Amino acid sequence: MIARTALRLLNEVGLDGLSMRLVAKELEVRVSALYWHVRNKQQLLDAMAEVMFLDAVDGLEAPARGESWDDWLRLAVGDRMRRAMLRYRGGARVFAGTNLTHPALFRVTELVLRTLCAEGLTRQQAAQGFQVLYHFTVSYAIEEQARQGAAYDDENLYSRPPEIDATRYPLSAEVLAAYWQEGPDAGYADGVSMILSMLKTLTRG
Repeated sequence: MIARTALRLLNEVGLDGLSMRLVAKELEVRVSALYWHVRNKQQLLDAMAEVMFLDAVDGLEAPARGESWDDWLRLAVGDRMRRAMLRYRGGARVFAGTNLTHPALFRVTELVLRTLCAEGLTRQQAAQGFQVLYHFTVSYAIEEQARQGAAYDDENLYSRPPEIDATRYPLSAEVLAAYWQEGPDAGYADGVSMILSMLKTLTRG
């Protein structure tokens, strides 16, 4: 209840405006009562991240018969996590660096490791591959939410592509133009596809 209240407030005030006092006020309790359950703001963020993660993996099972492991990893794991973070203002910043210890995390990790090992990866390769996907998803969502411009008081400087001298920097101009045309969903899909392509080379090794 405390974590979900804090997540609701997060959409209203943002991460910088969120405080233990504000959460206590919303719950109509004294701040001292709140500290019985969460010792400080970092522990509150841990609880908020846990709720986001649980929402993301709710009902997650191993790949269904006939479902490719890479589609499963992309859609059932990566996309679910990204969507859960994007649901809240600054949700990715909350998620980053938090300490998740809920059994659901280890259940998901076990599903991913078993799936990748069944495709021929070693345990170390499977673990490293999952770590790359996990951290890419979180960092991409952080950057994606930053580009929504909440940190700017007036005009969102990310609302238009940067001006670039295409005669001096032709490759950069081409890449940036493609990025602005495709949008963040396509950018995330491209990044995940590259990670999964590298993992596929290991399954053939």
